Amino acid sequence: MEASQLVHHVLKVNGYRMLMIFGDTDGSCSLMGTRRWINRNGWVPTEAWSPWTRDGQLKGFTVSYDNYTLLTMHGYGHGAIYEAQEISSEIVLDFVNSVPFKTE
Repeated sequence: MEASQLVHHVLKVNGYRMLMIFGDTDGSCSLMGTRRWINRNGWVPTEAWSPWTRDGQLKGFTVSYDNYTLLTMHGYGHGAIYEAQEISSEIVLDFVNSVPFKTE
């Protein structure tokens, strides 16, 4: 965890934004563990948990902490970005281009 804190700090002070993508059924690298890490660091959300949709369907949820955004992909596990490559590509492009995840 110390390495993660150092990396996050270096990226934050240099103005980089970070995106973490989780499948909401992932049992290997769980969102819950990351949320515990965030809570231990005392981070306060700058944008509350909110749904993001595509084509009128719920695709997951996002929450942001300054420059750090967590995004869940509904119905996917550990390999979410590989199992849903088209959606994952859209997510990354939206993030890079600062397009909100809530599209509807």
